[in-house]
This record gives sequence, structure tokens and C-alpha cells, in this order.
Amino acid sequence: MRYCIFAITSFGCTEYSIGDTKQDVAADTGRDERNALEVMPRALDFGTVNVGDQAETNITLTNLGDRSFVVGATGLPDDNGVFRVGLEGVLELAPGEAHVVSASFTPEYGGDFIGSVLFHADRDDVAAEQVQLAGRTPLGHIVIEPDTYDFGSVITGSRESMILSVRNAGEGPLSITSVDYVSTHSRWLFLSESSILEGETLSAGERREVEVTFAPDEVGGWEGQLEIVSNDPDTPQAIAVQSGLATCECPDGWIPSSTAAECVRRFEIPAAFQGEPEHVCPSPTQVTYGMLGARYPDDFIVQDAHWGQDDGVSNGRMNDVGIWACDPGDVLAGQRPFDEWVGFQVCLDLPDTATYITGIGADNYGRLVVDGLTVWEKIGDDLENFHYWWMIPVELTAGDHVVELWGLNTGSKASLGVELYGPFDPSKVSDGPSMHALPLADSVVWSTREAVGATFQVGEDNGWYCPDARMTLSLCEPEPVCFIHERTDCSG
Repeated sequence: MRYCIFAITSFGCTEYSIGDTKQDVAADTGRDERNALEVMPRALDFGTVNVGDQAETNITLTNLGDRSFVVGATGLPDDNGVFRVGLEGVLELAPGEAHVVSASFTPEYGGDFIGSVLFHADRDDVAAEQVQLAGRTPLGHIVIEPDTYDFGSVITGSRESMILSVRNAGEGPLSITSVDYVSTHSRWLFLSESSILEGETLSAGERREVEVTFAPDEVGGWEGQLEIVSNDPDTPQAIAVQSGLATCECPDGWIPSSTAAECVRRFEIPAAFQGEPEHVCPSPTQVTYGMLGARYPDDFIVQDAHWGQDDGVSNGRMNDVGIWACDPGDVLAGQRPFDEWVGFQVCLDLPDTATYITGIGADNYGRLVVDGLTVWEKIGDDLENFHYWWMIPVELTAGDHVVELWGLNTGSKASLGVELYGPFDPSKVSDGPSMHALPLADSVVWSTREAVGATFQVGEDNGWYCPDARMTLSLCEPEPVCFIHERTDCSG
């Protein structure tokens, strides 16, 4: 906000003094005329005015007293010259007389301005009156498009450029104070010298273009940031970010690896099937399944009607979601196969990068593998494996994930139960009490009960497998396949 006063066109050098208001009573009237000078309006807002243009209005001065007086106007020296109030010659107001005084606002540069003018009479018994003045100019507004840009994969030794649009989307002039470009490597990701806008002013709606070039000589990820400082009051520092991945050059049919330091390609063959399919049915309920409740990594245990409690009722989670193999046409799972790991792959497309909680139990042994990494396995105490519903946190990114569930029956009844809960903010799983308070029961993403009616896809004697042990089995394709990622050095 700029504070200023105005130049005054006055009527001459009439003497006056403004200080403590006197309560003198005029000899000829016997009346106190302190409020005899009326000034209307007491505040003027000229609104928004373009630089170089002028807005005008009027101020009315009225003598409400019984005697005449001469009116003058004073204010601080006005270096800006944006406000002006004119008095033509000597202004003497007779009793009851009103006079119109012109006022104007003529900004010569952008900003918000306020000022004031003090009107006073040549009589000490008439109080001075002040008028507040305000005005502003249209402001510029900077927009950089696009504000983020990814060059993608660029082969080392090559060169790519992109154009950034710098636009004044405001109604007033946009003055650019500085233009800086900072990158992780100034010779490989940089702003063209011909793009510099520093010190320039863009009129309303005016657009300029700047060029950013990515010319890497070494593999890796690089990032740059354009920073433009202007007189935009809302965005004094506008930022646009660019990034790119420098990769090596690969032979035909190969692509750069995730690190861009070598080349990879996926080689695949159809998967093979052995044995007979094992159909999936719900497991028979057992009082012992989950009877000791849900058990967290810090050994905190929750026992209730949902998670299970030792009350002689089959209310543990394994009774709700447990499955095992059954003969075709059966309603409940049986006991076979014995002493053989069997299971299936679950292909999940998760919408959020977050923490997920897995609840799992197995009669007798169980194993949970996520994207090739074993996150839970219980092959020790048979009773412990299914007396508890084990809570296992897993960090997962948004996108596709392969979850493998494996179970093994060592005798008698069999069951494998799994539920996936989430997504949850990782900060909510940072300590035991926070994890215990999560609304797991209302956040089920997937359950083994959804596999009822399908078949176990893999096993030691039954299911899909890869003839080459070095290959990975994928059942998340239209047809089961075995694949391996081959690697080679960059070409040249």
C-alpha cells in the first residue's frame, strides 16, 4: 500500500492556524460555530484506474454557520502526484453557501494508493475537516505454462528442448524483476540465454516464450526449476519445474533399465500345468480358529466378537474368510492335499500409495508373498498359527501388485485365511497405538473368501509352473506365462 497526499491548487497565501480547537464565541452572534464547515463526502475511493488514465470526482464544501469564512486546503508534499484537489482562487463561503471542489486520481505507475486532504477555515472557531482518498491500478498476474514438464527418457548425447509460456493474465502491467534457473546440472538442463525476460514489462494479455533444453551426457535423473520474480502481488515468485531421465542407447528390442545404466528386455514363454486343479471352498468353522484374537507386530492383542475371543463360539476371522481345497460339487473344503504347499496369485490394482494391513491365519502353515518378497511365514507352532489372526503392515505403491498366498496342511482339518485392509496414511501406522486404532473392519480391500469357486493355481504337485526355474510365473496376464528379464550393456 502506498501512502501519499496531493498537489493543491489554492487561492493564495491566506493565513491560518490549525492546533487546539478554540471554543471562542463570536462577538456579533454569540454562537459557537465549530461545526460550521461541512465537507462531503468524508472519504473518496477512485476505484481501479489504469496507469496514465485519470479518474475525477467532486467534493462539496458547505458553510452551515451564520458568518462567512475563507476555505483553504493543506496536505503533506506529494512526491507521487497521484491525487489532486483544486480550489479556484479565493474561496469564500457565505452562510448557507455550498461550493464544489474537483478531485482527481492520476496514477503514473502501478500500486495501491491512499492519501488525505485537510480543509480548514480562516477562523479559529470553525473546525477543520479531513477527507480520506484511495485509488489503485490494475495489477499484473503471472502464469507459467506448463508449470511442470517431464522430458521423459532421453538418450545421452542427444538434445531436446521445450517451450514455456510466460503470460500476463492480469489487467495491469507485469514487471519482471528477475529470472533464474537452477538445475541439478547446469550444462545438461538449462535455460536458453535468448529466453531472459529480466527487467521487461508485459502488458495485460501479453505472452512471451522461454526455452529449456535437456542435453545430458551421463545417465541419471535430472531436475531444473525456473523462478520468475515479478510485481504480481499474489504470486511474487512463480515457479515451473522440469525433469528428465538420461538413458543409455539400447539395441533394437531392448529398453533402458529403471536405473538407465543398462538395457533390459522381457523374454517370456507359456506356463505349463501339472496335476489336477484343486477347487476352492469355504473351510469348516472351528472354535479354535482365531480364538485368541487379532495379534499386532508389537504383540498387542485385540479380542472381541469380530476378531475372535476365547468364549466357545466360532467367531474368529478365519471362520469368516478361511478357504481350502474341495472336491467338485462339495459345499465345504476338505483336508487334502496333505503336506503340500498350494496357493494362488492375487493381482491387485491399488489406487493409492499407502500402508496396508494384512490379516492372516493358517491351519497349519501359511506364507504371504508380495511382489516376490515374503512378508509373513508361519511354519512353527501349528496352534499359534491359527489361534491368532496375525496383523502384518505392508507399504505398497499405487498400481499393480502380485500377492501370493500359500498354505500347507499337515493333517486333519485345513484352512487358509487372508484379508487386506487399507489404504492408510503411513503416519497412522508409525506406532502401535495408532495402528491398533485403525478402522480395519471397515476397510477391507481383498479377502480369501473372494477366491471361493476358483481353483488353487499353483502347488508342488498341482497347478501352473515354469519349466525353467530361473523364470517367474505370472498369472496376471490374459494367459499364464513365465518370464525373465534379460540384461545387456548399453550399445556404445
